[in-house]
Amino acid sequence: MNHKLFVKSSTSMDDLEDESIHLIIFSPPYGNVVRDYGNLDDDISSGTFKKWYDGMAQVVSECLRVLQPGRVMAINIANVLEGEVGHQTNYVMWMSWIVEQEVGGFYLFRDVIWRKPMGAYNTNISGHWVKTEERPMSLHPAPLTEHILIYKKEGKYIPPENQEWDRNYYKSKILTPLDEVMYGVKNFQDEIRKDYWYFNTTPHRLKEHPAVFPIELPSRIIRLYSFEWETVLDPFAGSGTTLEASARLRRVGYGYEIYPQYVKVIKEKMSKFVGLLDSFEVI
Repeated sequence: MNHKLFVKSSTSMDDLEDESIHLIIFSPPYGNVVRDYGNLDDDISSGTFKKWYDGMAQVVSECLRVLQPGRVMAINIANVLEGEVGHQTNYVMWMSWIVEQEVGGFYLFRDVIWRKPMGAYNTNISGHWVKTEERPMSLHPAPLTEHILIYKKEGKYIPPENQEWDRNYYKSKILTPLDEVMYGVKNFQDEIRKDYWYFNTTPHRLKEHPAVFPIELPSRIIRLYSFEWETVLDPFAGSGTTLEASARLRRVGYGYEIYPQYVKVIKEKMSKFVGLLDSFEVI
């Protein structure tokens, strides 16, 4: 399997042929107001909301072009509000608008809520009262959930000739005994029947990027919406978590990352998979 990282913007993915991708997974940048991604002038994560909107529309258009009909594009996005109170931008709302209205060609198949543990945020900072007094109209709750928007591309899904997957995984245990008691989940089958998933965040001490999602997130999506040896694309590769999950699960991983400082991190993650069956190419 030849995994590839393209060090360029995903607003133009002319390296990829039409309908050549089986699954797309990404978490969009929210802009420098929310995360400090750097200062690349041509990147959609810096600048105005209009720049973010136009850039994301270009990326989603390219995703529509390269994804096979009937296949999934999964978007992990938080309830981020940007701007002054009363004039805030909701990224979940605008991301949905871009996919469904601005670009089109997709329909929302499922909206999964990722439920994080209480310790995922310092509630003294993230969940707080606007005023020192605890009174109505002044609470800002801690953001302990994120959306995983599962879109399908319109058109007829054609099953692959080679339909291999890890059948035992669907019966495997995914949580600790304490979690089983708290959440009523014993194995993966129990978990995916619900419209919310429970797993931890990436510890800050392990983060190589300002916005890293845990490897469990792309791993679940890959197992649910692709077969072995198929190609998975992440147009915002970041630290390479989706590429790593793809390689672990015997899928071909493609990624786009505009920031060259993360190439070394991704190379280190992928080096453990390079061997007789796998190769990794930076373009």
